[in-house]
Amino acid sequence: MKAGMIPAGMDPIDAKKKDSVTRETITKEQMRKFLKFVHDDYVYSK
Repeated sequence: MKAGMIPAGMDPIDAKKKDSVTRETITKEQMRKFLKFVHDDYVYSK
């Protein structure tokens, strides 16, 4: 199935509702800590 296509039997309005989740932005400090973790972590740094 191509991206953006709605599966058969699914209401287009329901599909849009699931896509409109409000997200909070993270601060520069939070981003720095996350990137440091990813860089320094044994599993993620592979």
